[in-house]
Amino acid sequence: MPITHTCGSAIDGRAAPTSQEFCRLARPMTIGATLPAKSAVLPQQRGGATDCAGVGDASRFSQRGSRTTPDPPENCRKMMTTSPLRIRTLASLLGICSVTACSGQDVADRGEVAIIVVNEASELVVVDMQDRFVAERLLSVPDYKDAFAVSPDSNMVYMTGLTSDSRRVLVAVDTRSLKTTWSEELRDLSKHSRIGDITIYGETGIATSLNGSRLLLANSSFNGIMGIAVLDLPTRDPVAFIGPLFIRPNGLLPLPPGPTVPLGGILAVGTRSRDTLPITDWLFVIDAASLEIQDSVTVTPPADNPWPSLRQAVPTPDGRSIFLLARDSIHRYDLQLRNVVASTSSPSLGWLTILPDATGLYMTDPGDGRDSPGSGFLFAFDANLQRRDSIDLRLAAVDGVAPVTNWAAPSSCGGFVYVTAGTSSIGPLFGPQPGRLLIVDVVTQKLVDTLPLGAWAPRHLMVR
Repeated sequence: MPITHTCGSAIDGRAAPTSQEFCRLARPMTIGATLPAKSAVLPQQRGGATDCAGVGDASRFSQRGSRTTPDPPENCRKMMTTSPLRIRTLASLLGICSVTACSGQDVADRGEVAIIVVNEASELVVVDMQDRFVAERLLSVPDYKDAFAVSPDSNMVYMTGLTSDSRRVLVAVDTRSLKTTWSEELRDLSKHSRIGDITIYGETGIATSLNGSRLLLANSSFNGIMGIAVLDLPTRDPVAFIGPLFIRPNGLLPLPPGPTVPLGGILAVGTRSRDTLPITDWLFVIDAASLEIQDSVTVTPPADNPWPSLRQAVPTPDGRSIFLLARDSIHRYDLQLRNVVASTSSPSLGWLTILPDATGLYMTDPGDGRDSPGSGFLFAFDANLQRRDSIDLRLAAVDGVAPVTNWAAPSSCGGFVYVTAGTSSIGPLFGPQPGRLLIVDVVTQKLVDTLPLGAWAPRHLMVR
């Protein structure tokens, strides 16, 4: 079907202006957008550089997977050196407090790690990808995580979720020290709002601005209108609001700088209103500086139900294109041409990830969560969405049942793809599957390692 563009929103019940008409108008619902962006100065982390007691947020143990790894790709061999994290783990277990074992410099300089979000536990699982073992469990995070975002420099992780005592919180974690930097109840954020009465739910999306000074949270409500709250990160004060919008789960993410957005921006997947059928899902492109909606596009027809028809947006690293995942199709949208340049059918209900050089795209297969575990394959595409050979992950079957794969992310060098696999401890009729991290070699297109996580329901992961 032909794509549709707009730049505007319906205001006070009026019909939305046309694309050209709206681009000439001020955005009255981008509240506080003219406030100058501040440099991000995060609060001082707790504990000293050589304070072993300050590492108490994480419990450490070593849990190896079965090693079937061939020689890694040439550009990843540097990862396979002796792990500083292992030295730090051993020192912690022995009660040694030395600069080598506990210093912030050692933590920051260690090799690649994968930080995995798991539900059913108030923790993040940290995997040392050099020696491939679970190295730490970061505690003091919500039991049930909703939204998850990474700072532009990968030094901070932000998440919202529900604690065991039913408090909705926003948490910041330093990925270098693996400590919780701060935690704040979402209901308390409105108390120091600079724009008036705002309620922040934060259940569907978080994104940081590319300069790290602002944090966007969806969904939020401003004077009864749904949209995106914008926080000044150093103070965590609500300073702006973008709406009316209703953002879908995993629907906020940064857009890298590119020809059409030289300073980068924010991508938002959602709808203008969820209250009136039929509902059309849109991709909104938000300017990073002004916080105004620059463009929007839809590639799906209106739906007669409230379920998302547009599920995910994945930008290319050069900021030129965006891959759009719909219910049963995948599209590549060119930001300069403002048109869909490639499309294909979607083979599963999974999620997409892209290699750092944008030459490959991969898709997981979680099944339906109840009756079917999925195919047990990792689906692969080239940059033009032509299907490549699928990667067979069924060597990681559980009691003869194909692995349920949830989220994927490439290694920093692009030589591997890491895939979270597993289910909740109760629920699927085919039987629960414990959490694992699957490692796929991009060159050989083979599953080369399976690491048990000691946790249920692994979901998102980030690689640092």
